[in-house]
Amino acid sequence: MIIACDGLWDVFSNQEAIKFAQESIDLRTESCVEERTGESGAKIRVLMRDKLYSLVAKDLVKEAHDRHSEDNVSVVVVGMNNFPPLPLPRPPRRRLFLKPKSK
Repeated sequence: MIIACDGLWDVFSNQEAIKFAQESIDLRTESCVEERTGESGAKIRVLMRDKLYSLVAKDLVKEAHDRHSEDNVSVVVVGMNNFPPLPLPRPPRRRLFLKPKSK
């Protein structure tokens, strides 16, 4: 998801911004991978998503300036598909107040 002020949208259509961001992700992904040692001692490669999305946002800002946007340009890129689904809230417990049977 791209969240931006009108300085970006003055020089990008929605589809252009998405395409540009995807190309930037494709170009920058490898530079945002770090090797770490897993619990078993094996080397694993981890994608640093925060770093990646920050670089993509900077690329969009630079491109907006290169396209001569005449307004301020602020951009945040959020990767929505990388978050686990939130658990559904539990429905409130209903308390049953039973009246004692009358004799």
